[in-house]
Amino acid sequence: MYFPSKKDAWMTVLIWVYILAFVFPPIFVAEITIWGMLIPVICAIFLGWIWFQTGYTIEAETLFIKCGPIKSLVKITDIEQIRLTKNPFTAPALSMEKIEIQYSPYRTVQISPINQQEFIEHLLKRNPTITFDQSTR
Repeated sequence: MYFPSKKDAWMTVLIWVYILAFVFPPIFVAEITIWGMLIPVICAIFLGWIWFQTGYTIEAETLFIKCGPIKSLVKITDIEQIRLTKNPFTAPALSMEKIEIQYSPYRTVQISPINQQEFIEHLLKRNPTITFDQSTR
């Protein structure tokens, strides 16, 4: 089952301002090199890729995490704990309202599926030994 990332308004504004800033200024510069045009457009494409391709898929015993070109997977049987968090730091998420997943020894990932409750229920169905800490940090 696929869960797209929740997208906060401030993140929407931030990403789209950068995309537009990368695309439009090179167009209006009279003398520009191919590299001066190509590098900002590649940055804009990268940000758009992250915007449109951030999501989480639960299939069989695996959680697939995709954030643009960056992909990772977590075995659901390795998940030890899930907790809700509001954290502004970098993660494959487009919202500050995140789920922190602790798996394997000393590994964590923070994600932000739109429907957090349904996402957590799917994980708990597949691995009932997961501890769910409902307190938000």
